[in-house]
Amino acid sequence: MTMLRSDTLSELQDRIKPEELAKHGFPRPKGVLLFKDTDSGGDEAFYVYLVFPNKTPDEDLAWKRIEPMVSWVRDLIWTETGAELYPYVMVKRQKQLPGGLSRLLVTGAVGRRPVKRQQELPGGLA
Repeated sequence: MTMLRSDTLSELQDRIKPEELAKHGFPRPKGVLLFKDTDSGGDEAFYVYLVFPNKTPDEDLAWKRIEPMVSWVRDLIWTETGAELYPYVMVKRQKQLPGGLSRLLVTGAVGRRPVKRQQELPGGLA
């Protein structure tokens, strides 16, 4: 079992905010969802959703534009956690989020762990 400091998730949430990403020159997402859960292999992992508005043009979400941001987020999590948990970093439009996660952005609860576990969310997270 992985033992992380209890404040690690909170510290990561502070460092992976839309305004912080923009300060690093990355496209500014509408919101960021970050939480720990188990992956399909049963291992604990970090899940990060970089969520953009529904009207974001495809060219703004092209891999060549978002890959540096995804890599930066993944590297930050690896560094801050000592590579203890794998970080799944996904870029989505708000309408592409599973239902349980979309509500977190609407209610302003960005960054909080979803109430339901992965296997209970429609469509799963992976």
